[in-house]
Amino acid sequence: MNYCEITDEALCKLHKSGDQLAFDELYSRYTTLIRSLARTYFLAGGDEEDLCQEGLIGLFAAANAYDEEKQGSSSFKTFAYRCIKSRILNAISLSHAEKHRALNDSVSITQMENESSGVSPEDTIINEETLNEFIDSIKGQLSPFEIQVFNLYVAGNKYTEIARTLGKSPKSVDNAIQRIKEKTKRLR
Repeated sequence: MNYCEITDEALCKLHKSGDQLAFDELYSRYTTLIRSLARTYFLAGGDEEDLCQEGLIGLFAAANAYDEEKQGSSSFKTFAYRCIKSRILNAISLSHAEKHRALNDSVSITQMENESSGVSPEDTIINEETLNEFIDSIKGQLSPFEIQVFNLYVAGNKYTEIARTLGKSPKSVDNAIQRIKEKTKRLR
């Protein structure tokens, strides 16, 4: 059987019936699409190959779920594109949610100091001054864009909110935050 001459829809049917070569053909047809979508996005803590893997899972899900009767006039290509993109975006969304878990579950340093029983008011003021000096030294190392990102990030804004506020992409915001973290590590 020459799989190159079979339509995507027919390949889905063959795949569902257990024909592994049918999915291999679908994969070869959609590799370029998966790679181009993966290059479009950024996965914090991951790389393009991780997003390609997510895209492949999306393609596999599309091949398993596609039903010409249910999809109506939608072609497999359209359905696969939506599944692949959805899977990639979901992976990115989950990585951002997990990434901020420590920040979301944390307690303010000054709140902890004020609540602890052994801290004097003088120590509280000294600690606040030390923290402010550290923040000032961080800001002295940052570009104007990084300072804007830093202020919005510390205020509790999400990447997408920061990007929208500054008119930048979430990827450029993430890159700025990664640079800020590296510069902060060097100051310690």
